[in-house]
Amino acid sequence: MTDTLVGPYGSFCDRLWLDWLADRLPASAFGGGEFDRKSAPEPWLEFRAGSNPLVAVTTNPGGSMDHQSHAAVVGRTSPIIKPSQTYREATEGLGHFYETSLEKASPARHRIKAFVRLAESAGYEGLLQVEACPFHSAKLPNKQKLVRAVESNSNSLLREYAEHLRAFLASHHVVGLSAISSTASLTAAGTQQAMGSSVWLPWFATLIGLDPRQATHIELTRKGEGQAAMVSAAALVATVNGRRKALVLMMGGNRLPGESGLAALAGALKQK
Repeated sequence: MTDTLVGPYGSFCDRLWLDWLADRLPASAFGGGEFDRKSAPEPWLEFRAGSNPLVAVTTNPGGSMDHQSHAAVVGRTSPIIKPSQTYREATEGLGHFYETSLEKASPARHRIKAFVRLAESAGYEGLLQVEACPFHSAKLPNKQKLVRAVESNSNSLLREYAEHLRAFLASHHVVGLSAISSTASLTAAGTQQAMGSSVWLPWFATLIGLDPRQATHIELTRKGEGQAAMVSAAALVATVNGRRKALVLMMGGNRLPGESGLAALAGALKQK
């Protein structure tokens, strides 16, 4: 556990946690029911993070589990989270659970392991995973809903969270991950088209501190052969104020590419 999260973003997450425990978060924070107000918020988790971690940004925690429910935590039946814990203390049990206790086929478990390998391969000291939205939602296929929830005039909590997160990410090396439904090959032109036709992707790029117009396009994986081959994963990478930033786009799923694509991404993220 490091002091990486000492500052406004970490303090905001601590207050968010205490307000959730006390059941005093406003209903508007949960986007009109898009997010689960009864499940513990999870804004960030550390995985052996040192003083120079790679920060991975994903959309939001997925579906909730029994040990994360407000009733289980406050009622002291959760085997992982205790109501007396600070959020920083709670993350130790949560991080260990995600790495070791999820089913081996769990997408979340595979994603964490891939992020940790990416961080190690690129020369960083562990991984810090943060969420664009700290609240659970089993299904959030339309990312525009998240953008609308954050930007809503009635949702000051999510907007303030995003502002603190954006400021925090500015001084870190960051990789953002997003699934994309585009059926067009993610070539440089295809990626530019996908960015231009999306509400979510430009907002997400701004959150992680990346200007797509100033970024280098990197092909990560292809599927198919010959003329039918398509770029199925790509990244936009840039150095911003001495910090490496990357936005990874994956066709069909919120996951990192396989070993060859992961190696290409690690090479692009190495500090110059």
